Amino acid sequence: MFYQHNFKYDNELIEKKHLVSFYNEDSKNNLRAAPKITYSHIFPGPFEKMRVYLAAQVFSESVSAGMLLFLKSNHLPDTSLPTINFIQNMDKLFDIFNSSRRPGLKQFNRPFKNTDSQISHLKFMENFFKTLQVFNKKTNVEVTNQIKFIRGWLISISGLLQLWESLKVINTDESYVLYTSRINQDRLENLFGTFRTQHNGNNINSTPIQFIWSYKQNFYLNYFTHSDNANCIGDLDESLSKINTDPLNDKNIKIIFHDNNPFQFKKNILAIDTPDYRNLPMPEKNAFIYVCGFVDEEMH
Repeated sequence: MFYQHNFKYDNELIEKKHLVSFYNEDSKNNLRAAPKITYSHIFPGPFEKMRVYLAAQVFSESVSAGMLLFLKSNHLPDTSLPTINFIQNMDKLFDIFNSSRRPGLKQFNRPFKNTDSQISHLKFMENFFKTLQVFNKKTNVEVTNQIKFIRGWLISISGLLQLWESLKVINTDESYVLYTSRINQDRLENLFGTFRTQHNGNNINSTPIQFIWSYKQNFYLNYFTHSDNANCIGDLDESLSKINTDPLNDKNIKIIFHDNNPFQFKKNILAIDTPDYRNLPMPEKNAFIYVCGFVDEEMH
């Protein structure tokens, strides 16, 4: 979208032309400021547009630092500063949502721990996307309401903050951290790819029943340790004959898990409430729309 439209934030224009000017000048040098940036990064074809790593390399610290160097050496105009700041801020946002166990020199690429700097940048970017204006390059008509990625980022930011609050209720250890790379789209695509293979490999849109069935099967096969030659899991044989109608009582849990219970079972997990559906947080609002759409589809 950045390549196809002009952005406006705080009455300042964010334009691709400054990135193009930087590439044209930098590509002439033997010692480049951004050596990874190629023609395909700046002028992507149909297939290049689908490659996430190309976008990640454009919105990187090296590109923003190189453009800032060109700005200070008068190779870029002063009007390029908002574009440089935008690239730098997007790089930090990508880092927050792609943190992993490996140590890194980049501050925002470290495991998410709800630090002041992480929260401050997430709040800044949340406000950025809420106030961002998008204009068509050819007609200069505002098309902000037609741009889907803005809502997507708002859902992601709000979802991460709420996920952290939920996890901290269970994990009270001060050293607890969240590796956000484990919950990004690549992991989800791998998970759903596994689900599709269980339905002849061509079930792109699984029904809720198929999803639940696939999830349960994958969970039991991967979580519980069992013999490859066994027809069933040995630890669960006893539970089939002794378990009663209340699966959450302490006796049943001890039958299934003799040593340590890996789950925190709680009764009355689902609380029935009367929320105001007109004023839901972003993730719940997004889920509510999908659920209502599914129910409406099933009723017709």
